Amino acid sequence: MIKAIADVLASTDWPGLSNTEITQLLGMLGIAEVEAPNKRNRFAHKRDFPS
Repeated sequence: MIKAIADVLASTDWPGLSNTEITQLLGMLGIAEVEAPNKRNRFAHKRDFPS
């Protein structure tokens, strides 16, 4: 399920987000930025989410 959501959000066409938008969204949510080879993996990367 997370991979499917990440696929949509990281799409290069609408409704996908740009790299800048992804960075802003992760920052607003308090989620640490991760190095990843592509936008989809930035969302789907296994990480600790804030409680």
